[in-house]
Amino acid sequence: MGTRVIEILDIIKKYENRAEEFYKNSKHFISTNEFEKAGELLWGCLSNYINAINVLYTGKSISEHGKMVTTGKDIALAIGDSRLLYAIDNIGQKLHANYYHGFLKSDDMKQYYPEILYAITKLKEILDLELKKKFHTHSES
Repeated sequence: MGTRVIEILDIIKKYENRAEEFYKNSKHFISTNEFEKAGELLWGCLSNYINAINVLYTGKSISEHGKMVTTGKDIALAIGDSRLLYAIDNIGQKLHANYYHGFLKSDDMKQYYPEILYAITKLKEILDLELKKKFHTHSES
């Protein structure tokens, strides 16, 4: 593998590790009913997987929120997954906004959590599949 490929794989791994750490930390904050922090960490997990997929195909990281959402929506649309699209565009946005405005309640988190978990799992699967296709490798997490 060339130097640039190794650099890209390193960046992807950093995003993946960050996503996993955010997810792990979100579970703690859910258990303590700190939904603002939990939601932001879950949004961070989603955005890190979206960024990893974007780096895989463009070689560039996304640094703007709007571009992150658009890229996530594009990924969902490309595979025809309306559930993923809804989780990124609707629920992910609510979780992110909730960090600043604190409007979600425990029942909201119970309702949204399975959808966010689906999106996280799906994005991880997409990343693994695309890594295998492109480099005949996969993430080790």
